[in-house]
Amino acid sequence: MKNLLQSLLPALALLGAILSCSKNASIPALPGESGAVTQDITRTGTLFVQVENGTKASVAPEAEKAVHSLQVFVFNAATGKRETDKFVEASSLQITAPLGEKHIWAVVNHERFLDMPTEEKLRETVSDLSDNYAGGALSLVMAGSKTVNVEQKDIPLEVNVTRLTSRISLKNVTVKLDDTYLKGCTFTIKDIYLKNVAGDTNFSLEKTGTEWNIKDPTVWYNKMKLEDAPEVNPLILDRNLSIACPEGQSKAIDRVWYTYPNPSQGDSNSSSWSARKTRLVIHAEIVGYGGSGAIQSYYTFTLPVLKRNFSYEISNITFTMLGKDNDNDDSVTDTGVAAITLKVAEWDSGTAMTYNM
Repeated sequence: MKNLLQSLLPALALLGAILSCSKNASIPALPGESGAVTQDITRTGTLFVQVENGTKASVAPEAEKAVHSLQVFVFNAATGKRETDKFVEASSLQITAPLGEKHIWAVVNHERFLDMPTEEKLRETVSDLSDNYAGGALSLVMAGSKTVNVEQKDIPLEVNVTRLTSRISLKNVTVKLDDTYLKGCTFTIKDIYLKNVAGDTNFSLEKTGTEWNIKDPTVWYNKMKLEDAPEVNPLILDRNLSIACPEGQSKAIDRVWYTYPNPSQGDSNSSSWSARKTRLVIHAEIVGYGGSGAIQSYYTFTLPVLKRNFSYEISNITFTMLGKDNDNDDSVTDTGVAAITLKVAEWDSGTAMTYNM
């Protein structure tokens, strides 16, 4: 059974369940367990599970919605113990489960979990940001769950999955140097990257109000400056861009970066590492000032608290002066050097707010 998502929900997943009678089925043991789960399962139901992609391409490119693998867990709702699970490198599968009330979990685009005996362990299991770039390509990790009573009748079941990452995008930049001593100089963007990047998060799907109940990060990438992290560079770094930005014209950038949620409310510019807000850094090269050759200029912008499955779209940055001459500390761009317009929205929602800094 296949259910199509509404077009305004771009990467939510649909789980369709059709139950049929099957006798004398067994529940396989996980690696490391002594045997199958001890339970009388002379009556079972078969779940036909399928994950669907969204269709709102204007919000997310196809790679952000792609489903490369699917693992479905069936947990006993009363005990929280795993009764069965199945993994496929596809977007659909069929799985047999005992009758009764169950918590069904779907994990998308993550390597197979071989030892997941309880629902609580899955909630606490931690994913590294690098999991979202598996096999040399973008493969965003997603998860979702729902309670279902498995009965001997057809039961349509829908479970939404959401991404574990936050999404940062930059649409355009504008250079306005003609009213300064840099009039006539050329402005070329060389690198764009995120720093103070949260590098891990857990699979908890519980919320308090609208806030996810997830653990604070324990792994960080690009702490206070650009570091060499090949496993996540494709997610947080664009290097050697050479994007020429004409004076007074809006230049399309259209680039996207991904981080795990950063709940840091406080901030710090200390040279000693501590948890702090994530920043966007733009490294530009300015040529033509007084015969001094190329000037390296770094512009650093502080992002707000980054939430799971939220998109942070920077619609425009306007550059009016030189930035810092290096990115060896964690200070930010002075007010007046550049203006940034940011739209924040739930990744699958059209609601947004804006502010300037």
